[in-house]
Amino acid sequence: DTGPPSPSSSRLGQLIDWLRRGKGGACGLIALDEAHRAKNVSPAGPGSTSQGSKSGMCALELQRACPGAAVLYASATGATEIRHLGYLERLGLWGKGRPHSSFEELQQAVEGGGLAAMELLAMTMRAEGMLSCRSLSFKGASFRLMPVSLDGDVRSTYVAACEFWQAARRLVVRLINVKKRHVKAKRLKHSTELKDVAFQMRQFWSLQQQFFKQLLICAKVDSAVSLATSAELRGESVVIAMWSTGEAVTEAMAERQGKGAPAQSGFASAPKEVALRMMNTLMSSLVDGVDEDRAINQELGQLRQALDKLDLPPNPLDELTRRLGGPTKVAELTGRSRRLLYGSKGETYFQDRGEGANLEELQAFQQGKKHVAIVTEAASAGISLHCDRRLPEAAQRPRYMISIELPWEADKAIQQLGRVHRSNQRVPPKFAFVVTDLGGEVRFVSAVARRLRILGAMMRGDRNSAHGAVESLASYDLQNRYGRKALARFMELIRSGAQPEVSFSFLAPNRRGRQAGRANTWQSWEDFRKAAEKALDMIGIRPDTDDKFEETLSESKTLNVFLNRLLMLEPGIQNALFDAVAELYGNFVGVDRADGSFDEGQETLNRQRGVQTEVSLVHKEVLFKDPSTGAETAYARLRLDKGMSWKTAVEALERRPDVPGSDAEGFYWCQRRDGTALVRKEVVLAMARPLFRGSRAGVTYDEDEDDDPEYDLHGPHGLPQQFSSGRSVDKDTLSKGLVFRRAAPAELPQVERVWRATHSASEAASSRWSEEHILTGSILSTWAVLGAAVGGGSSSLQARVTKIPLVRARLVDGGAVVGVRVRPERLDEVRYVMATLREARSTASEGSGSSDIQRLSVQLEAFLRTQPNQSATWHGWVGAHKVLVADDLVSESTAGMQAAQEAMDDLQRNGKVDVDSSSGIVQLRDKPKGCGWYIPPPKKPKTGRGRGRRGGRGS
Repeated sequence: DTGPPSPSSSRLGQLIDWLRRGKGGACGLIALDEAHRAKNVSPAGPGSTSQGSKSGMCALELQRACPGAAVLYASATGATEIRHLGYLERLGLWGKGRPHSSFEELQQAVEGGGLAAMELLAMTMRAEGMLSCRSLSFKGASFRLMPVSLDGDVRSTYVAACEFWQAARRLVVRLINVKKRHVKAKRLKHSTELKDVAFQMRQFWSLQQQFFKQLLICAKVDSAVSLATSAELRGESVVIAMWSTGEAVTEAMAERQGKGAPAQSGFASAPKEVALRMMNTLMSSLVDGVDEDRAINQELGQLRQALDKLDLPPNPLDELTRRLGGPTKVAELTGRSRRLLYGSKGETYFQDRGEGANLEELQAFQQGKKHVAIVTEAASAGISLHCDRRLPEAAQRPRYMISIELPWEADKAIQQLGRVHRSNQRVPPKFAFVVTDLGGEVRFVSAVARRLRILGAMMRGDRNSAHGAVESLASYDLQNRYGRKALARFMELIRSGAQPEVSFSFLAPNRRGRQAGRANTWQSWEDFRKAAEKALDMIGIRPDTDDKFEETLSESKTLNVFLNRLLMLEPGIQNALFDAVAELYGNFVGVDRADGSFDEGQETLNRQRGVQTEVSLVHKEVLFKDPSTGAETAYARLRLDKGMSWKTAVEALERRPDVPGSDAEGFYWCQRRDGTALVRKEVVLAMARPLFRGSRAGVTYDEDEDDDPEYDLHGPHGLPQQFSSGRSVDKDTLSKGLVFRRAAPAELPQVERVWRATHSASEAASSRWSEEHILTGSILSTWAVLGAAVGGGSSSLQARVTKIPLVRARLVDGGAVVGVRVRPERLDEVRYVMATLREARSTASEGSGSSDIQRLSVQLEAFLRTQPNQSATWHGWVGAHKVLVADDLVSESTAGMQAAQEAMDDLQRNGKVDVDSSSGIVQLRDKPKGCGWYIPPPKKPKTGRGRGRRGGRGS
């Protein structure tokens, strides 16, 4: 259909008709509240046939039907994926005059750049006035991870459940193989007869994931009850957050056994109902598809007996209500229509919940009549459960939220956690996230942790700022290139049998750490490798991966499959497999931290090596102003004080985080020698760097473990000369006494005098100060040609981006600077780019650059041959662009600069020139590398098993 809907047949049509009746047509302001409900406009992924949600399409139609009206988008949670921005047509992020002509181009560019590209997008939106983002402060709110160890009967039940699902998988695989042999024997068409085989296996793994997720939620009930009881004794009101009610479980039992069966037999078990669904639907359909087989029927019968013997826990919502005092003590804010309750004589019965049940329960909780509330998805948005100052004084009890199940989507998690943290509250709330010590559960927490970071990157320009819970959950986010690389490396070690570069904590000779819940200890890597191969085979995983390691916003399917299926292994081997990947992850992160390539998001210049640093603005100038939007791209030169006052040093030492093995922290005398003579005696502060401790909850380590932390050094005027590079020192270096001697407590007054004197004397010393060069303001629109200049390593967001150097600084005068770091030697290049763009925009010169890159590179090569010594000082592609513009081969626009960059890349790729990055000299080679032959980029080898025309294997 074209045009807006008719007013006679659509409520949207009536709204548009009403808006157009005003004087001059629809020309007011359209405010779309809860705008995130229109997020599903673009397809979910490549090849998707979905046309978008109805609410999203209605929002688009409303905007297009009222072109004269301004539009305001308001949302508490914004977007957690770049595709969710598709409805923001009025912001001008894409279209004519913008770097991306369509939303699809913008989506492809940002997704290829990962979280850093999303932060860059948010910075540009805020600089151009498109985005204003404010949130309630989390000052005073606390976040705790509460690990739960599977012990006793809970552990025994879990192990028995693992054995059941392993046996079920073996039977499913056997039935599918029988079906394949049957199809082959009858020479039937494989594509027709076996089209549902893959679907049936996906169904099996989906049910397996549901089963263990429900089982883990049930395992947290004891801890949730204990935490809630303790909170009530402290005078707090408790909100227990979960996502599912289990109503479908009860109704499934009623449908299977009769309407009165649940009331007679008691509370239903959510995990058991999932297992029964697998047996009665998936397994039965597979058995029906094969000929009568006595062995298969016998195996199926044994599987049903094993399920009957499983002592699976009841529905967690009902169990929590019962153990916390029943419906008279617990407010239930859910969406289910009826619930099972215990009678006075211990019998169970159904109770219908009317339409106003949630409102009554809400009032009872907020008025202080009930001190415990259980909320699920239906009550996770739009209600207030905080200690409002307007409530009766007795009802203003501090709120304590206990989360035992997080939703998959970050915006829903934000909404759920926001029920108890709202404006006008008397006391900030406390949050507790209950997680088990199983490595497989990281799959569920990792999903929401990843999306919380994306939400922060997209809405606030900082991946760590979406919610106060991000810091608590950040270590669970393995969905990045390090996680993919760690899993691939682990699989390679399993395949090859090579010795790992990491000394794994679970191997007996190391004894570095004891993980809770682990009964197994392997004597050597070879012993563990054999056990790992066997375990991976039991859950249908081959020690291989097709993952790519570049940063991307999409999740790794291989990593998700690995974490999902780990749940089907008993806790010992499950945690060992996960910890092996996590420790390899930590090793890769440590290597990149050491060489400065690790991307932690926006770097805060005010904190250098863990302590506060003063930053001041020295110079600021506008380099480019977009004539159509008025957005400015500015250059700022900042001055950083590397010195540290005595007060800051003492506070840093007092507030240091608790790092195991950090007993060497403190003040030291540092002696500088020239040969045998003592030249100078200085004082420094040594502080331990945090250690990476993996991503699994409940991991504890021995106090005498081998891994001692590294120590950062801080001085009153910066660092001692021999440590001016900022490198850390180890505990042995501090304790040997050759360079450092720890200051005794009695020497602290002398240490203070020396520190204060040195700090005052270094005021004019150049070694105490450093400078940073920052591009700030609207950057995304010019990033296509600025990427290489600022040191991002790529000239396009669509290319592989290893690290975009985003920084922020709070200035001493109270202001702030947020932007991208520029390398000092590339400042001239940046200025040239901005000046050229400004001139091109002012003269409306937006012609495209030449697409014949080979012709441009030949022209550059010919120009170099005419120069003395066949060289020119070009400073990269900037000089090349000037030459090509002078010859009228490219324009001064963005497209022309990109063409010049590609021409220079072509010369370097073919080995025809050498570029000295320090001097900017481009030297034409007498004999090109590779003897002048073109060296194409490596191609990915084909993995298909194609055959030649005559039936032989293709060459």
